[in-house]
Amino acid sequence: MKIIHVAPISLIRDTSKETASTYSQIGGLSNSVIKLAKGQSENQNRVAVITTRSSDQLVEKGVSWYSVCKKSIFNLLIQDPFNEIEDELFIPDIIHTHDIFELKQLPIIFHALRRGYKVFISPRGTLSPVALSRKKIKKIAYIFLALRPLVRYIEGFSALNSGEKSHIRSKFPQKKIIIIGNGCDDKSRELNRYSYNYEKKRLDSVVNIGFMGRYEIHIKGLDLLLNAFVEFQKTEHVDNLKITMIGDHTIKEFDSNNFIERIRKLLTNNEMLELKGPLYNQEKWNEISKFDVFIHPSRTEGMPNAVLEALSMGIPCSVTPQTNVSEMIKEADCGWIINGNVRDIKDHLIYLSSLKKNFIAERGENALDYSRKKLLWKEIGSQDYDI
Repeated sequence: MKIIHVAPISLIRDTSKETASTYSQIGGLSNSVIKLAKGQSENQNRVAVITTRSSDQLVEKGVSWYSVCKKSIFNLLIQDPFNEIEDELFIPDIIHTHDIFELKQLPIIFHALRRGYKVFISPRGTLSPVALSRKKIKKIAYIFLALRPLVRYIEGFSALNSGEKSHIRSKFPQKKIIIIGNGCDDKSRELNRYSYNYEKKRLDSVVNIGFMGRYEIHIKGLDLLLNAFVEFQKTEHVDNLKITMIGDHTIKEFDSNNFIERIRKLLTNNEMLELKGPLYNQEKWNEISKFDVFIHPSRTEGMPNAVLEALSMGIPCSVTPQTNVSEMIKEADCGWIINGNVRDIKDHLIYLSSLKKNFIAERGENALDYSRKKLLWKEIGSQDYDI
């Protein structure tokens, strides 16, 4: 099958590395689309990626690359981009777009449909009730006025999981919806490289709870986590649990730096809250391997890469149902499901602080086993479009 992915990919290649496909900065959506394309290529498909954003060129074996970042929406509309795309790449069987609010995808979808190509759209979490509640009027207007007229003619939607499928179904009940989730890489090399971290943390009396991602205070539920940590430190369990956060600050809706500094002042022992990063490549994997438990208290997600990366490193996870991976965590017996409120998260922190390290490590072994059996990108890339 010949598949073209269209997405707002933005890469910054790490020129200090000999490997061409090593990137110093890559966002969650960019990483997911590229890895999916690579996984599909490894399953004997011909695959290409078209980016709508400015980016360093993708260099991945088996995956072709094309950019429309310098073309305006108007230009893409009046001049069929597939005249060039077919010459540079190939005539596709499937056009798979990612992120419904990327405006440049609209004319690409329009011309793909006009040519009779089968189009699948991946909302990637953008149709969840919480996601739609932000700038609600603009988003609803966009969906009804710009997207819905095209959706009538597409082949279907691609959801990340059953949770997102239900969100899509509520808006477009008549359309076909397939499921192609996110995945992870085999991290055997990193597990071996940082094996000393696993031995060291088993002997440490402090339980290290990790979070990784952009510090979006409301969406990621960091206000819930950090306020719960303040309440936790009001108990007698002050020095046996710490939180390590890897990521970068944002001022979107909340100024994360100001918020976290206010939290620091409320903590009984603020040395037990540590911020690092953002970290990439081996620095990131080194730090993840030091976590005892990974926590993701989001109010809404499509299918968070950070959780999958933690599982691939043998780190058990605590997640809210709104992450859309809670059923997976339950199935694998590799973590805990937590309610997204301060009281329950505080109680969960108390529970985690009381656990034996061997028990935590056993949940981590389950995580590693599950990721290797069901989440590797080649396995994800073997899923078909049911056409």
